[in-house]
Order: sequence, then structure tokens, then C-alpha cells
Amino acid sequence: MTEQQLAYSLLSLGYKDYIASRVLLNNGYPMQGLTLASSAIEKYLKVILALNGKTKKEMGVHLDRWDKLKALITDCYTDISKFLDERFMILLGKAYQARYYDNLSSPITISL
Repeated sequence: MTEQQLAYSLLSLGYKDYIASRVLLNNGYPMQGLTLASSAIEKYLKVILALNGKTKKEMGVHLDRWDKLKALITDCYTDISKFLDERFMILLGKAYQARYYDNLSSPITISL
């Protein structure tokens, strides 16, 4: 798969996650909606990495490790935190962690 194909795939999947997230959030399913919002944002950010030659293995970092993901993007593009609310990104990272609740060592609190 070429860099462009991977980027297109991530954009397409990210958009579908975004739409599903909105439907869930608008219909009273906040945790499920937040989880898909996390997935959508992560995919959109990984488009930047894909278009800058990062491999799938290099892109294996997720929003629960926001500092690492931000560093990868900054390394090949720009400091993305200038454009994003880092508190929101950390919140999305917590939503990512909640997807794998069997690995949690302590409770997660999420509030908006």
C-alpha cells in the first residue's frame, strides 16, 4: 500500500468514525460517541504521518500516549499542539484507554 493509499484509507475510515460518533453523541451515548471521536481524530492525525513516509509500525502509537504522537507529528510536519486543544486530546486519550478496560490499573474519570 502506498503512502497515498494509506492516507486515503485513514481519511475514509476517520470520516465514518466521525459520523458514527456524532450520531451516538446526539442520541445519548456519550462514552460510545467519545470513543469513536477518539478513533476519528487519531486517524486524521495519522494521515499526516502516512503522507510523511511513516510506516504502520511507526504509527502504532495511540492517543493515550499523546506526547509521543505529538512528537511524531512535530518531527515530520509542525507542532500540532498550536492548533489543537491539548486538554481535549488528553481527554480523547482517556477515551481510548476505556476501550481496553481490562488493562486499566485504576478508574478513569472523564468530564466535559
